[in-house]
Amino acid sequence: MKIVVDTNILFSGLLTPFGKIADLLTNPKYNFEKYCCHYTMVELFKYHNKIVELSKQKPEDIGQIMYGFFNKISFINESQLQPIHKQQAYDLTKDIDAKDTPFVALVLAIPESFLWTGDKKLINGLRNKDFQRCISTEELFAKLN
Repeated sequence: MKIVVDTNILFSGLLTPFGKIADLLTNPKYNFEKYCCHYTMVELFKYHNKIVELSKQKPEDIGQIMYGFFNKISFINESQLQPIHKQQAYDLTKDIDAKDTPFVALVLAIPESFLWTGDKKLINGLRNKDFQRCISTEELFAKLN
């Protein structure tokens, strides 16, 4: 199984480093390929202090957890995505949340992949447009167990 990991999944995993999401991201028993956009790293570092505050973890612990997540994910530079995938993704996301365009474009670029997101509005919006290649944490967990 190939999964494109939305930034909000990594945020959630950092905020609850011993929860279900962190386990799905790091536990070798959940054997699936993980992909993400490069820009996610920028977002996570940008909000590092907020993540530390909300998680009640030490900054160095959050750094270690983030490092553990990053080692399990293949990061793809958005500039490598084909213009056709970017346009199709924008058409799908523009009236839901255009900031999710790179993630949907990455799903379109990786055959048989799914977007793992905690954004219910995004999932419902995409599914309403007949884009079924998205998966919630609960759905992913059920599929892998």
